[in-house]
Amino acid sequence: MPRWQAQHLQLLQHTAVVAYRDCFIHDDCLCIVMEYCECGDLEKWVDVRRRARQRPSESSALRVFAQLCMALEHVHAHRVVHRDVKTSNLFITRDAEGPPVVKLGDFGISRVLGATGDLAATAVGTPCYMAPELLDERPYDYKADVWSAGCV
Repeated sequence: MPRWQAQHLQLLQHTAVVAYRDCFIHDDCLCIVMEYCECGDLEKWVDVRRRARQRPSESSALRVFAQLCMALEHVHAHRVVHRDVKTSNLFITRDAEGPPVVKLGDFGISRVLGATGDLAATAVGTPCYMAPELLDERPYDYKADVWSAGCV
């Protein structure tokens, strides 16, 4: 990810997006400092509950989905296509005494679209969560992230 693209993360300030803190170059490597999410990612959270045979409640599943949708609405408003929405890129943190908060993170393969009608064509992401147009190597836009959110 180029430095200018990392700095574009500064614009993505939202309660449902892992916060960008800083970026710098160290030994010719771009280092990005992001918010720490102490509860890990959603993939591990689901796996722990599956092994303990605990199903998440419908209300907690809807809360996760709503927070993901709010995150996508925000990043899409800033012309960013995430391109890798999946459970391991949804991070969990605590908000004071309330329920866990899910935040979208890992923008390593995201893309900034130039104009409203722009389409991307690079096939990247995780196959189980990829929209059909990505798998078919056809141009895609923000809707590909929405497909992935439905898979989550």
